[in-house]
Amino acid sequence: MNYILYNFLFIVSLTILWALTIYGRVVVNKFYKNNILTNLVFFFVFVKLLLHYTLPTLLRIMSGYKFEMEDDVKLYDLLTIYGIEIISWLFWIIGFLIIGFFYKEKGQRVNKFDLLKMNVSESKFLFIIISIGFIINMYYLVSLRPMNVLFSIFSQLFFFVGISIGPLLIFASKYLNNKFYTFLGVIVLAASLLGIATRGAFVYTIFYFIFIFIYLFYSKKTIKYLSISIFFLIVLKFTFPDLLGGRVTINENGISLVPQDFSEKQGSRSLLDEIEWRLGAPTRAGTAFLYLYDQRPAGMNPIRNSLLGFMPRSLNQNKPYPSAIDANDQFSLGMYLIMGKLYGTETLMVEFPTGAHFFWEFGFLGVVLLSIISGAYIGICSKFLSSKGLISIPLLFATFKPFGYVDPKIWVSDIAMQIYQLVLPAIFLFGL
Repeated sequence: MNYILYNFLFIVSLTILWALTIYGRVVVNKFYKNNILTNLVFFFVFVKLLLHYTLPTLLRIMSGYKFEMEDDVKLYDLLTIYGIEIISWLFWIIGFLIIGFFYKEKGQRVNKFDLLKMNVSESKFLFIIISIGFIINMYYLVSLRPMNVLFSIFSQLFFFVGISIGPLLIFASKYLNNKFYTFLGVIVLAASLLGIATRGAFVYTIFYFIFIFIYLFYSKKTIKYLSISIFFLIVLKFTFPDLLGGRVTINENGISLVPQDFSEKQGSRSLLDEIEWRLGAPTRAGTAFLYLYDQRPAGMNPIRNSLLGFMPRSLNQNKPYPSAIDANDQFSLGMYLIMGKLYGTETLMVEFPTGAHFFWEFGFLGVVLLSIISGAYIGICSKFLSSKGLISIPLLFATFKPFGYVDPKIWVSDIAMQIYQLVLPAIFLFGL
């Protein structure tokens, strides 16, 4: 099969992906009252399709599949990954629709003005609690001090929600009727810079700012806020390139930076080559899931190990590594294994196509069933948060795990972790 036919098939696959998700957004919005939240979900669906499918596809065609040839990735396997993702997104949307159809909400649709006025007291309380918790959490991580057991229960909630609260507080301060929230937002945003210390995190932070600007606070004043925020992040990136060029690991033992060195692989890549190489890495490495499934399907192991990981390692030394296929091997997560398969290294991770991860677990049955579960989970979260006011945005965004691996089609083993990391702690806070 020559390149012309492959070019045609990749363009067709890309067109189907976009048509499917655009139409999916239209249909989903009919069944959900709070379209701000569904727009948040699909905004990052489109970001994912733009960054990891559209740009790499066009650049691959222009370069003659340069890096696929270099990494010995078969184009047939890559095309298979695109096909799996089409099936996965289709059934993810079906799962999203199932929740919307069976749990219809009465009343008028929630617009941005309703959202800003909804449950303001509750939102203010949660903004303050989560912001303070996030700042304390960052202190523990940076100082490498052990957390007490009670705080560790809320640690992940504080981190993943708090890291996205800063810009929202700054933009929303006038609606919360207190300049204190501007000050608090600046403090939280400054603290969150430790949590957005990778290139991917940097990019997703910019897109998060853009979403807030477009859907909530479009005005001349927010143009200024947005421009200043993005300028500040860009200055940070070029001022501390080593920090933003590394991989940050955050766990019970603290925060650590592992610099990534691809100098041998990089050579003298041009800007377009760099974009193609980096943004095409998830789908290129994702082809390894096809071979991993043939060698050893993951089965229930990643989901089971995630469910069993609720106790802190300080209390349970035998705690399994969440999402790992081998409970005692942290590098047996899919994101490590596919990099090892492609580049022969066991310590580097990469974002991956979630549909391919589902395939690694249970084959095509996993692609269908796990995609439905993922979509239904996002639907349940959207329904629960639809009447919770402004705080609902960072809470829903937290389910995408900002800002390292951002994908609304969440892998199910991660959903298993979120039950005790995010869902139960958040329900407790709402009950206060």
